[in-house]
Amino acid sequence: MIVDGNSLGCRAAFAAPKHQKDLCTKENIPTGTLVRFMNMWNKVMCDIVQPTHIVVAWDTDANTFRKQLCAEYKANRQIKKEQNDIDMHIVHKQFKMLRNMLERLGIKNVNIQGFEGDDICGSFATISDADENYIVTGDKDSFQLVNENTYIIYPKSGFTDVDIVDEKYINDKFNVSLENYIGLKTLQGDVSDNIHGLTGCGPKTAAKLLKDFGSSDIIAKLKGEELAHYNKKIRVGLTDWQSRYELLKTLVTIRTDVELPYTFEDCEIDLLKWNDLVPYMEELEMHNFINRIKWGAVYRLHY
Repeated sequence: MIVDGNSLGCRAAFAAPKHQKDLCTKENIPTGTLVRFMNMWNKVMCDIVQPTHIVVAWDTDANTFRKQLCAEYKANRQIKKEQNDIDMHIVHKQFKMLRNMLERLGIKNVNIQGFEGDDICGSFATISDADENYIVTGDKDSFQLVNENTYIIYPKSGFTDVDIVDEKYINDKFNVSLENYIGLKTLQGDVSDNIHGLTGCGPKTAAKLLKDFGSSDIIAKLKGEELAHYNKKIRVGLTDWQSRYELLKTLVTIRTDVELPYTFEDCEIDLLKWNDLVPYMEELEMHNFINRIKWGAVYRLHY
């Protein structure tokens, strides 16, 4: 079980109740993100995965290799945070508290300078010797990591439900093959990451282009007249997109070769140390989750 900590943590943060104060202690220490993260994570372990190995990947800072390649990469993130009235300083403090909680349980946290959490997730999936790998993330970019034994657990409807993403899911949802998922991202771009794809090309047009021509590599070598049956915006934008294609492909492709500080075996868990976590949760007044621990309603490994 490989968890994209920032992705799941942001999902937890943005699931805060609207127009009312989020959960906090009597001393006004925010805990809402912690509570929602732990509830979701425990639910996945109890109901879906039952992992024998766990690792949680985290972003470091914005100065990743992608940012060095493209200054505009994710340049719109701060504006979106402000628009959603989310104080990310408070959220990041809770992320540090989350890491502390996970470490007390005996779980490995990993962040690597220059890389994003999904690069770490992809690299752990690559070195894994498990029969099945499950990556827990709310980031659709990670769908490209799916293969015959790697699946994505994708939260939807807040934290009440999830999708299990496999190759069939990608075919049905996006009308492209797994092999063309990265090509789909290069063509349509990614507004959330400030990546501009082919002008006028949404997901349906991108899927049609890939179906008609086979791959984004082929499309990157086409001439405008070969797109005569596509609208003018697509034909006019083709040359500009082709000039940026290699950069776009690098930006949207998750790295799976990052040098990792732990082996697959290092991430094996025996018994999660829930009792060691109770005193810290008492400080944070997380009484409901403490009761879950006392009642045995938390994940415990059973071989």
